[in-house]
Amino acid sequence: MEFRDSIFKSLLQKEIEKAPLCFAEKLISGGVFSYYPSERLKEFVGNHPFSLFRKTMPFSPGFKRVMKSGGNYQNANRDGRFYDLDIGVYLPKDGFGDEEWNARYFLMKLIYNQLFLPYFADAENHLFRECVDFVKRVNRDYNCKNNNSEEQAFIDIRSMREDESIADYLAFIQSNIIIEENKKKETNKEGQINFNKFLLQVFVKGFDSFLKDRTELNFLQLPELQGDGTRGDDLESLDKLGAVVAVDLKLDATGIDADLNENISFYTFCKLLDSNHLSRLRNEIIKYQSANSDFSHNEDFDYDRIISIIELCMLSADHVSTNDNESIFPNNDKDFSGIRPYLSTDAKVETFEDLYVHSDAKTPITNATMVLNWKYGTDKLFERLMISDQDFLVTEKDYFVWKELKKDIEEKIKLREELHSLWVNTPKGKKGAKKKNGRETTGEFSEENKKEYLEVCREIDRYVNLDNKLHFVHLKRMHSLLIELLGRFVGFTYLFERDYQYYHLEIRSRRNKDAGVVDKLEYNKIKDQNKYDKDDFFACTFLYEKANKVRNFIAHFNYLTMWNSPQEEEHNSNLSGAKNSSGRQNLKCSLTELINELREVMSYDRKLKNAVTKAVIDLFDKHGMVIKFRIVNNNNNDNKNKHHLELDDIVPKKIMHLRGIKLKRQDGKPIPIQTDSVDPLYCRMWKKLLDLKPTPF
Repeated sequence: MEFRDSIFKSLLQKEIEKAPLCFAEKLISGGVFSYYPSERLKEFVGNHPFSLFRKTMPFSPGFKRVMKSGGNYQNANRDGRFYDLDIGVYLPKDGFGDEEWNARYFLMKLIYNQLFLPYFADAENHLFRECVDFVKRVNRDYNCKNNNSEEQAFIDIRSMREDESIADYLAFIQSNIIIEENKKKETNKEGQINFNKFLLQVFVKGFDSFLKDRTELNFLQLPELQGDGTRGDDLESLDKLGAVVAVDLKLDATGIDADLNENISFYTFCKLLDSNHLSRLRNEIIKYQSANSDFSHNEDFDYDRIISIIELCMLSADHVSTNDNESIFPNNDKDFSGIRPYLSTDAKVETFEDLYVHSDAKTPITNATMVLNWKYGTDKLFERLMISDQDFLVTEKDYFVWKELKKDIEEKIKLREELHSLWVNTPKGKKGAKKKNGRETTGEFSEENKKEYLEVCREIDRYVNLDNKLHFVHLKRMHSLLIELLGRFVGFTYLFERDYQYYHLEIRSRRNKDAGVVDKLEYNKIKDQNKYDKDDFFACTFLYEKANKVRNFIAHFNYLTMWNSPQEEEHNSNLSGAKNSSGRQNLKCSLTELINELREVMSYDRKLKNAVTKAVIDLFDKHGMVIKFRIVNNNNNDNKNKHHLELDDIVPKKIMHLRGIKLKRQDGKPIPIQTDSVDPLYCRMWKKLLDLKPTPF
């Protein structure tokens, strides 16, 4: 049966039809309707066409980086610390409330991705070329004005050639970014890469010019709480407003042919991915298309069609509606949308007010993290993890402490910014800082200032950690890292199969050119002694039973399904009509044990075996943790479990503040001003999870 004859065709058709409504629901979830007049929003979506196959820019920086850099440059211009980019739309966050800022941030991100990037990529409007020339000129003038003896930072960056496309120029910048990164790694130099810095400034200036030239978008700089009852629990009013705006929305989704078999199959695949993986897939396709000039001319690959399907799925990816309660968690009164297992036994859901339940104290608030865990099968595992340590569970005490800290958190954030500003303007506060370019500095960053800065940082971290725990952000991050970790393991099984194929073809190239994963060797036909030795190594490396079980266990993501109860496992088998042939019932292990099993499978190549450990360490480092293993050597004659790994510890990475200046302790010993990048409790949870094994039901 083809995909066009399946239910997925009708699902794709419905998704195309409801695309404008999904787009409006994105605005609702982003808080846009709560802080901007509905009439302005109707006018905005009516006058600016949106498309699922918008023109893209390869290697363009993300909105988050542009917003952060723009704010730094704009605020720095006020005291002359940097040359003036003549920008003004990157208003400081301290001028807005949290929800106001979030609504404005969401709307600006929408404009950046949907309107600005397609416009900036269009060579006919010359904005990109103008920004490149502007940034180079400002940098040169700044160095000349201040009699800087050093060469200007962007002297090695050429301007765009007259006949050069934007994509080609961005490819030139990106290639030099990679070269410069490698050079800095070799010399262990710190600091921002000039090509990267230049690219950011071009986009910062471009986005600023784009917004300034469109006065009809000025309203987005003034978010204000609307007095029409569209905030809080008035979900019905928000849905109505969303439906009204969706009518005027010009979202072009008609280019996707719902009758085309390959469209339906690719749509089905995309629906299995969350928004992060969809975004990565889209970006990788864009990069590949830009790097391979023949790709865009390949008639078998419709670039716009693929991207538009991904964009369509991203509209509804990770979307959580109020209807999900009944379909996923039918016993609402009992578990409150799956949250109950994550609360301490003596905690009452009603105590947490608007965190987990609506104002009627009966209707549960659908939690996106719970739905995400249920969708991708990590819910049973995390429930086991939470009950393994009472400190992991959310308690009423956590809630009351969080509420108390929340009262003055804005003041503490403002105090930290003031102290940081004082340090910036104090030459003694910086290590080796000197007066430069006639810049005036005031004040003195004393030991008391250092102590106060460290204390306020720790108080803010305490609030953030509790906030993450109460909103289950730590579980969402754990889910993301776990899926990434298991996916990396799958990548190693692909390398194992690749090497199997090549080695098989090398030995049996004349007798058996059609090498398959399940092929067996006929040892009695081997006559040559050298070939026998090779085949013996081949069989012991790739064909032994344990390697097959480990490969299947990893490739089928059986680590997630082994936490199901026997009843759930039987139910899933009946639904799929498949027998359990992968051996997962015979392989129930912890993540640490799975790492050792995978290392054993890859032991035919020492580099690959060590790469397994390095991949785990690098992933944890990427997520703000330092994971440490210890090697235990077992004296077995069969070399089994040699260099066996055991988990030693997991600790947070340290964030160094104020360029590493020291604070003197009471005993006079100087210590660096540093904080944890993640909650130590989060590290404890991971340490427990890595050694957690299924227990009998």
